[in-house]
Amino acid sequence: MKSLSLVALLIGSFAFADAPSNLLKPTGKEDSWLFQQFGTGKGSLKADGDAMVFTITDIDDTNWHVQAVQNGLDLVDGKGYVLKFQIKASEPRNVSIAALIDQDDWHVVGLAETFAVDKDFSKQEFTFTASNTVPKKNRLNFDLGEAKGTVTVKDVTLTAK
Repeated sequence: MKSLSLVALLIGSFAFADAPSNLLKPTGKEDSWLFQQFGTGKGSLKADGDAMVFTITDIDDTNWHVQAVQNGLDLVDGKGYVLKFQIKASEPRNVSIAALIDQDDWHVVGLAETFAVDKDFSKQEFTFTASNTVPKKNRLNFDLGEAKGTVTVKDVTLTAK
């Protein structure tokens, strides 16, 4: 019995060692996110277990005027990445996701997508190749300012391919 347990432990260790490393901070921690508001866009964020709930209370005509960001990413030109997460909203809406540099001119570095979000959690997955990055000065943006209400995300991972 002991040898079987040791074999299971060793197999589990090898499987874990091969798992890609998440480049993002934990989803369900408020200090993992930079919540930005511009123009008349307003809102807040609040952890809910392992999820993050973003509440959008005021909007204008620019969806990125309310955004949730994870910055300080060290993306590498020519390298492939996979972004996965689950997302839902209080009412159907569109959300935009982008990988950008985290400095003026804020250009896209390989990912810029808009997708529909509904009232039930849906799994999202985006694959991209990074380009025109700046070492340790890249960011992941969720642009949330299309509509008032809440957007909840969980299990957000960004891994190298």
